[in-house]
Amino acid sequence: MLLGPGDHAPRDLNILVKQCYFSLIDAFFRITLSYEWVDHDVAPHDAFGGALEQFVHYRQGSTIITVSSVSDTSLFKAVLAAPSTADMVFMTPGKLCTFYPTLTLENNAILSSTGFLVEPEMSIGSVWSQCFHVYDDARFLTSECAPTCPSLWQNVRDDGSSLIVQWDHQYPLRNLLRKSHTIWRLTEACVNAHCKYCSIPGIRRSHLPHRQALIFKALLYAMAVMSPHVVPVHLQEGREHMECIDDLEVNFWVNTLARNKFVMPISRYRKTFHGIPDYPTLPLPYAYTIYHEDPQSLPPPNALMRDLFSRAGLDHGIKGNVLVIKHPKQDRNKVLDVTEGDLPLIHMLLDGGGLSKTLWNQFK
Repeated sequence: MLLGPGDHAPRDLNILVKQCYFSLIDAFFRITLSYEWVDHDVAPHDAFGGALEQFVHYRQGSTIITVSSVSDTSLFKAVLAAPSTADMVFMTPGKLCTFYPTLTLENNAILSSTGFLVEPEMSIGSVWSQCFHVYDDARFLTSECAPTCPSLWQNVRDDGSSLIVQWDHQYPLRNLLRKSHTIWRLTEACVNAHCKYCSIPGIRRSHLPHRQALIFKALLYAMAVMSPHVVPVHLQEGREHMECIDDLEVNFWVNTLARNKFVMPISRYRKTFHGIPDYPTLPLPYAYTIYHEDPQSLPPPNALMRDLFSRAGLDHGIKGNVLVIKHPKQDRNKVLDVTEGDLPLIHMLLDGGGLSKTLWNQFK
């Protein structure tokens, strides 16, 4: 799409659709367009990291169409779970977007965390394509890879992380990107010797990464303590300043990476409250966002939460740490320091229905 048809005219189309619309588009291809099933009961390849729910292969003559349904509410998660950077591209009726434009336009690609699962005989994405030079990691680069270092978290909403080609203004895409809370990275460690985030032992760098000083203070309800603690929260590595609450390194305190350490909708484990659910007439001067851990990491029960909030409405109690962040009601991205004066209000929020109305129950 982005690089043109090349030497051969394209004959296949790959479509992503939300699970709720899968039966509708299936009927459209088979009944309306008279395509036939080639494979209709095939599990999506592991290279997509569980981001796809169903996969169906249609054919009409030499034309091939594949339809994949997305198991998550975010289509971007499926795009960013692709096996290489060259495949992290998608097209809407009016726009085309790639998340690694420099690499892709130079016909280079880096494998994602699941790209190694694609066997040579399988035609999945661009992993074994002759159109790209596909590399295992960023070792081939001759200069530093920041700000798109494979080990740094990237955010779909960042203007600098994507290239959009637009030909129809009826289908806006930038606003859709900015509303997404999907973050991703290719690897946990960079091996590019020229990069300041390189983790190869023995590599000496003239410019070391600068860890931001204290960004703000949040309230932590840890599993094995006697009382909540005000703790510092920093920006994610590589972030110079905070543009969005997604830029915070909350995983230092709450583990949200049990399901996927490389692609995740960061809003999955948080919920924002502008008031107390059980006392709607009692106003809060600020809003609070509650983060909790992914139950798939099998954290132990939080004894502190159990002892403090006996009436919170959870049958089996909270497991793992809980982090509370404070911000103005009008703007969740302008984070404020939690102070000792916030503790009574936060306690009232949690004990007054805040815990039972978080997203925790759906992950039990």
